[in-house]
Amino acid sequence: MDIELLWGRLYYHLDKKYSFQNNNEITHLFLAKIGDDRNAINFPLLSATASELNESHKRFTVPIALSIIAVAVSIVAVLIKS
Repeated sequence: MDIELLWGRLYYHLDKKYSFQNNNEITHLFLAKIGDDRNAINFPLLSATASELNESHKRFTVPIALSIIAVAVSIVAVLIKS
């Protein structure tokens, strides 16, 4: 993947999506330049965002997997009874 494409995705998409404003102060996820540093990442916010997305994924994946197992068991029970 081209590094400019990756940085553009992180900076223009994810920063706009996960940055927030609190008491007229904006907390950015990614910044192109802060002080002397370039391409800065707010790791605590990134960690919290990744953790939230992981929890959300589990919250929706586990019930779907259990539903698929229940349907499979039901189909097997109907086939055995027939």
